[in-house]
Amino acid sequence: MAVIASLSFLLVQLKKNKRSDEPERPPHFAQLALRFLLTEDAKDNVIGDLTEEYAEKQTELGRRGAQAWYYKQALLSMAPLLWHRVRRLSRSIVSGALRRFGS
Repeated sequence: MAVIASLSFLLVQLKKNKRSDEPERPPHFAQLALRFLLTEDAKDNVIGDLTEEYAEKQTELGRRGAQAWYYKQALLSMAPLLWHRVRRLSRSIVSGALRRFGS
């Protein structure tokens, strides 16, 4: 019985060590929100840069600190991105109305 307990303990430790060697992925919800708000040409660059920095922050701050940092970066980016998206949408609505009804 002690052998089985020791083996299961070792397996748990191996899994923990494997996870700690691999950088964890950034928070899914924050990344999803950024993907929704970013333009197509900016998505890969911005998400890629944030993911690289997130991996560095994991080493510096730990998992929770890196997650907090990522959420902060995402939230600080969302207001300007949302404003930009609203402006583009309103321009296209006005432009469409002008074409439709003539100017």
